[in-house]
Amino acid sequence: GQTWLNAALFTVSDSFLLTARLAAIVWSWLSLGMILLVGLATAPFARGWARLGFATAGVAVLVASPLFVHTSGRAWNHDLPMFLALAGLLTFLAATWQPDVPPYDVDAGRVSLASRLWMLGAGTLLGLAIATRLSYAFLAPAFALAIWVQAGRPWRQKLWLTLWLAAGGILGMAPVWIALAMAPAGFLFGNVTYNLQLNTQYYAAAGHERAMTLAGKLAYFGDLLLAQPGNLIAPLLFAIALFPALPKLRRPEAFPLLTVLLVLPFALLGALSATPSQIQYFYMLYPFFVLGTFFAVPLWTRRQGVALAAVTAGALLAIVSTAVNYGEGLAVVARLDRWYPVKAHERGVRIADLMDGGRVLTLAPIHAMEGGVPTYPEFVTGPLAWRVAHLVSAEERALQQLVTEVELPALLAADPPRAVLAGFEGDDAELENVLLDYAQANGFVPVPLPDEGVLWLSPLADWEGAIRLGAVDLPAESVVPGATVPLTLYLGRGAPIDRNLNVLVRVTSTGGEEIARSEGWPYGSATSTWGASEMWPDGHQLAIDPAAAPGIYRIEVSFYDPATLATFGDIVTTGYLAVSGAETPADGTPLATFGDGVDLLAVTTGDSAWQPDQPATVTLTWRPARALDAAYTVFVQLIGPDGQVAAQGDQPPLQGFYPSDRWLTDQPFVDRYTL
Repeated sequence: GQTWLNAALFTVSDSFLLTARLAAIVWSWLSLGMILLVGLATAPFARGWARLGFATAGVAVLVASPLFVHTSGRAWNHDLPMFLALAGLLTFLAATWQPDVPPYDVDAGRVSLASRLWMLGAGTLLGLAIATRLSYAFLAPAFALAIWVQAGRPWRQKLWLTLWLAAGGILGMAPVWIALAMAPAGFLFGNVTYNLQLNTQYYAAAGHERAMTLAGKLAYFGDLLLAQPGNLIAPLLFAIALFPALPKLRRPEAFPLLTVLLVLPFALLGALSATPSQIQYFYMLYPFFVLGTFFAVPLWTRRQGVALAAVTAGALLAIVSTAVNYGEGLAVVARLDRWYPVKAHERGVRIADLMDGGRVLTLAPIHAMEGGVPTYPEFVTGPLAWRVAHLVSAEERALQQLVTEVELPALLAADPPRAVLAGFEGDDAELENVLLDYAQANGFVPVPLPDEGVLWLSPLADWEGAIRLGAVDLPAESVVPGATVPLTLYLGRGAPIDRNLNVLVRVTSTGGEEIARSEGWPYGSATSTWGASEMWPDGHQLAIDPAAAPGIYRIEVSFYDPATLATFGDIVTTGYLAVSGAETPADGTPLATFGDGVDLLAVTTGDSAWQPDQPATVTLTWRPARALDAAYTVFVQLIGPDGQVAAQGDQPPLQGFYPSDRWLTDQPFVDRYTL
C-alpha cells in the first residue's frame, strides 16, 4: 500500500528521501494526535489541567521511548500502518462500544446500520494496514476475537459484525489484490519466498545466531527492555494501570481495555514473525501500551491521582533517559542544509553532475535516484536481492531479474556502468567488494562524495595508461566573453609516472582559434608522487577572451613534459562551452522538432537566388533539449517540384566538431551546410 502512496508523492517531488520521511512524520503525528485525544477523553479527572497532563504525559512516554526514536519518522513502512491500525482500533470501538449506552439491542438479531458502517470502516483501515505491512495481519484475529468475547451481545450480532469486519478487511487490502493480479510471480516471490525462506537462509549461512529462533527473539526483546530502560517505561506503566482494573475487566465499560489486551499478544506475534528480529519490529506494541494505560486508569475505584503521578513520572524519566537521542536532531532542526535527506538529495545531484549520463552500479540506489541517475533493475532493492541471488535457481533468477557474482560480469559487459557507487552499506560492506573489484579492475577513478560515499567513475580519457580522467566539472550555462570559467578535472593514476608532467587546457573554436588557456602541474602536485587508487581534483580558472565570438567551443586537455616539451599521450576533448553574445541565436517557437527534443529554430538560405551547378549554403539554428544517445549525421536535401532530390549536403554537426552525443542542454547553435 505504501508503495502506491510513495509513487504518487514522488510525482510531485524529486526529493524522494525527504518526501518519504516527511510523510512518515505526518502519519506519526496523526497517530500521536489520536492517542492524545483518547487520553483526554478517558482521563478520569475533573480539572482540565489534570486531563491534559495525563494525556500529554502518556504521549510523552511513547515519544521518548528509544523504540519510537529509532523507528518513527524514517522512510520505511512502520508509521503508516501504525496510524491505520490505531484508526482501525478506534473505529472498531465506535462500532462495538459506547461508555454509557449499550450499542446493541439484546432482542435484535442484527446490528444497526451505523455499527455496520463503523465495522466496515474498521476492517478497511485494518486491511490497509496489512497491505502496508504484512505483520499487521496478526491483529486481524484479535479484532475478531474481541467481538466474540464482548459480554451480553447476541451471537447473531457477533456474526454480522465479524462478517462486516472481514468485508472491510478484504476491501482495505485492495492494493494487495491489484499487485497480485499485475505480477503474481513477483508478488509471491517478494512477500513469501524472500521473507519466509531466502532472508532466513541468508542470515543462517552468514552465521547470524541472535534472534533467529522464538527463544532468541524473546531474548532479543528482553535485551531491548533492559539495555535501554526507556523502552521499559511504557509496558511497566501499562502493567501498573492494569492490575487495579482487572476486577472490572468483564464489565461493559472495560471493553476497550479488553480489546487492547487481546491485541497486544497478537501484536507481539507480528513483531516476532520476521527472522531475525530487529528493533523496529517491536514498535507496533508501544502505542497499544499507552492506549491500554488510558483505558485502564478510569476503571480504578480509587487513588486515580496516583495514576496521574505515575504517568507523569514515567514521562519525565523517559524524556531524561532519551534526551541524548533527540539531541542531534534538535541541533540541526533549524538547519535544513544539515538534514540527512537534504544532504542525500544534494549528493544525488552531485552524482548526476559527475556522471553526466549512464548507469550507476550500486547497493545504495536511493542516492542515485535522488539525482535522477538510472541504476540496474537487478540492484534496485539494494543489497536485499544481491545477497540471496545465489540461493535461487537460475530459472527463478531470470524470472525475477536477479544476478549472482558469477553472472555479474556478463551483465556489465552487455551494459557497462558509467560509475560504481559504494561506501553506504555499513555492516554489509563486504557485499560491495565485488562491485569495488570491478571498478578497480577497469581503472575507475574514485571521487569521494560530500560526507560519505565514493563514486568510482569509468575513465572518459586515458593518457598512456598512466593518467585517467574520471569526470569533468564545467558550468552547463553559457558564458559571456571576458568571463572566468571554473573547470575541474578529476584525475586518477593508472600506472606509475616517472616524470613530473604539466597539464594543458585550451578552449578552441571550430577554426582552431584559442580563447582561453591554463597549464601547470595538475592539482599543483608532482605527478611522479601520485599514489594508486587516489583522485586529484585538478582545478583551472579559464579566462575567456573578451573578443570571443558567440558560439560553441571545445575544451581540449593534454599533458606534456615541461623539461622537453614532449607530449604525453593524445589531445582529448573533455567538454564543450557555449559563449553567448549579441549574435547568439534567439529562442523562439521551433519550426520543427526532431526526435526527443531537437528543435530547429531557424533556416536561412541567403539573400540571392541559387544557381544551377553552384554550391549553395543553408544555415540551420538548432536547440537540443539534451545530448543524444549517439553521434548522428545531419542530412539536408533540396527537393525539386518532381519530388526528386535536387541537391544534398550531409555532415555531422559543425562538421564533426560538436557531435550530437556531446550537445549542451538548451544551448542554441548555428550550423552551415553546403549543397
